[in-house]
Amino acid sequence: PLKYALFAALTLLSSNTYSDDKAFNQLVDKTIAVYGGAALIKQHSALRESGSTFSNSQNRSGSVLRAYQYPDRFHIEIHYEGAQTESRILNGDKAWKDGRPAMPPMRAAILLQATRIDLPRVLVERRGQVRDLGEIKAEDGKPRHAVEIPLDGDMKVIAEIDPGNGHILKSRG
Repeated sequence: PLKYALFAALTLLSSNTYSDDKAFNQLVDKTIAVYGGAALIKQHSALRESGSTFSNSQNRSGSVLRAYQYPDRFHIEIHYEGAQTESRILNGDKAWKDGRPAMPPMRAAILLQATRIDLPRVLVERRGQVRDLGEIKAEDGKPRHAVEIPLDGDMKVIAEIDPGNGHILKSRG
């Protein structure tokens, strides 16, 4: 009947992946290439980043240090002047926040942070599952292409990619 045909059509439209679209495949290829290509991305198993951050809730600047080892080891320290250092650690299926075991929602949040630090690798590994969310405009008015990368369970990361150069400019999840 008509309602089943309509349901099937809507299901197909809502599950578009890069592998279904030549332009999408080209964008994913460009993104993977700009980060060194799939082989190089898979070779590196550890990352370390340091930088600065700003907390809107505390209205202060701070420093941040992140260390990640594929696939599921992550440590982040955030230090705001005049405040105690925040620490989050993920080691496999265990997580800690400020030295105390983390509850499941906090573990999931830490896992998402770990995933976002290594997005090019996640994109390579889950390429066939990536969903097209279409072109969006960033706060600066420039076009970006949004993609959804499903993770384990019901978690997902949404990455915003510059369609011109393939760089991942923003992620959330």
